[in-house]
Amino acid sequence: MAVATFRTKSESLHINCPRMKATEFSLKKGRTIMKNKNFIFIFFALLILGSQGLPIPSQQYKELENNIDSLLKPGDIVGFSACIVKNNEVVWSMVRGKADIENNIPVTPDTIFTLASLSKTVTGAALMQLFDKGSFALDDDINKYLPFKIRNPKFPDVPITFRMLLTHTSSLLDVRPYIKTLYGPGDQKAVSFGEIIKNCYKAKGKFYNADNFMKNKPGDGWMYCNSNYVLIAYLVELISKTPFPEYTKKYLFKPLEMNETGWFYADFDKARLAVQYEGDTPDIAKKQRVDPYGWPGYPDGCLKTTPYQYANFIKMLCNHGKYKGKQILKPETISMILTPQNVKIPRFKIIPPTLDMGLTWIVTKDDSQQYFTHGGEGSGITTLAFFNPTTKTGAIMFLTGDYLKETGEFEKNPKRYTSLLFGLFAKYLN
Repeated sequence: MAVATFRTKSESLHINCPRMKATEFSLKKGRTIMKNKNFIFIFFALLILGSQGLPIPSQQYKELENNIDSLLKPGDIVGFSACIVKNNEVVWSMVRGKADIENNIPVTPDTIFTLASLSKTVTGAALMQLFDKGSFALDDDINKYLPFKIRNPKFPDVPITFRMLLTHTSSLLDVRPYIKTLYGPGDQKAVSFGEIIKNCYKAKGKFYNADNFMKNKPGDGWMYCNSNYVLIAYLVELISKTPFPEYTKKYLFKPLEMNETGWFYADFDKARLAVQYEGDTPDIAKKQRVDPYGWPGYPDGCLKTTPYQYANFIKMLCNHGKYKGKQILKPETISMILTPQNVKIPRFKIIPPTLDMGLTWIVTKDDSQQYFTHGGEGSGITTLAFFNPTTKTGAIMFLTGDYLKETGEFEKNPKRYTSLLFGLFAKYLN
């Protein structure tokens, strides 16, 4: 990759230009001296970058880019897109690889990725907006708001609260055999949130069993459970009296200018979507294409967007709930979201080490800096976002390609790219 350098009277501007020879231009007293015939190409590339509101890569991130390129060399990753946020601006971005191998479509800043479990951060924010309005208290019994009752049968007198759902301490367990039957090709919306929850956790539900609950008392034990966030989405619908996709579009995506963000494949031009690939092989040509899939509990992991659009969400969290003058969440609510809840979360031996939970977000620490992080993993997709509200910095990265097997302790897997990438990005967030 060559670097084109633009010099004005007072400064130089460096631009990484793939597949081009190094180019230099002098801008003096309004007169342009072109020393390479590729000037027009670079000039219009600059205009395009500026019109998209994307950063022009800086030399200070050169080491990061080189390290990422080295990390991608083994061939596990097919497509990669990432950005860094500082002080309400995207200051660096990078794309690599293919969005679609078969059709030779490269990843671009506009490529749409499925977020997997990173979607939960948006689902949790939707619920907290209703908390903002005084619609419920965090320690309210959720049964006050449901048309049926949910109790852990081992602790029938202990209520399950909103706070417990947001911190995975509700004692609910995913009913995997039933959930598996609900997955299918493309968008899946035939079964309602209420029916999923009722089938699993309402006494005498179709798939109800005492084993659908932990042995721990609600509030005492931590277990990551996707169904907590299906239940959260259901509560958003019940309390707001608005379908969940409509609610998030109106109250989150629109004010945050996340205009190319949605829950369903049908919301997007198919050619813009990053195809997911899996297969433990460094040969990209042998990767297996994963056909689009979904399930009716989509708020737990089916959100689709770009890192640059999701960056607006991070900007809001780092700016006391405000985005471009619009108050999306109250400052005191953001403070509550980012307050460690004293959750007895397992100390996984990964980077960064897990310490506690805020509301939805996991609290981590690296070199004395505290971060709030969340990731997502699915068939051929991995996502990660983390941020430091004190320094108002954050990093977002989406990638396709399969590297993590279901068997064995996941934190010991040497190809856990979320850990490797966190280590590379964290130094740029201080």
